[in-house]
Amino acid sequence: MRPVLIALALLVTACAPAYQPAYSSYSPPVPPPPTPSEERTAVLAFRLVSTQPVADTNTGRGIRLDRIQKTKVTDLYAGMTPYAQSLLARSGSQRYLTTTSTTHIGDGTLAVLYGDLQFGFGMVPTDLGPVGLSLLVRNGTARGVSLDWNAVTIIGKASRAYPVIHRGVKFSDSAAPKAQTTVPPGATLDDFVYPSELVSFVSGYRSPGRWVGERFFETMTPGDRFTLYLPIRHGDSAIEYQFTLEALTPAPREGN
Repeated sequence: MRPVLIALALLVTACAPAYQPAYSSYSPPVPPPPTPSEERTAVLAFRLVSTQPVADTNTGRGIRLDRIQKTKVTDLYAGMTPYAQSLLARSGSQRYLTTTSTTHIGDGTLAVLYGDLQFGFGMVPTDLGPVGLSLLVRNGTARGVSLDWNAVTIIGKASRAYPVIHRGVKFSDSAAPKAQTTVPPGATLDDFVYPSELVSFVSGYRSPGRWVGERFFETMTPGDRFTLYLPIRHGDSAIEYQFTLEALTPAPREGN
């Protein structure tokens, strides 16, 4: 009887279907993620060409404008279970998303002296995205001086005049009349200017809109010039200061 039972058991085993797991445990090899990077490149330099009235002295090592490109890597599988990652990998779904952003940053300053009144210039980031022209006014005189922002102008290519926006003005009010600024004796004004015509509001599809600016200084090429027209009132008299800067090919950065 025992040989018969063994024979039946072998027969049942031979006829039974092979076991199939619910899913294959095989996962393709995980590719190495791209490497995030950051590259800084000098794109322009600016020098002071002329001043009106003629300045007593001008100093500073010049202004540089650098471009910074950053590459960011996002793991789209992050936070998923191993099983979900395996299914996506086998389907050929993209795992890593690489995005590149470009910004500009200024380095260096130019200083212009008119007796006890000093002006300083540079390039600074703005909340609009592009850089603006930084403006420093140090009043070492015995009287206050005033700036009428409605008259301050940047003169660009083809002698086009651009009214300006400056720190403290709402972007939504960029085209509205602006209050003047008084710099008391011994005080310093730390501000910036940027063409107000280049400010616009961009609506978001599924996110709040935002105010942005078009690149102005960043689009210049060596040989291009711009002038800052800056009338300043000293008591009952006003002086129309003009500062003309020229874009140059930058020298290599130290250490490059």
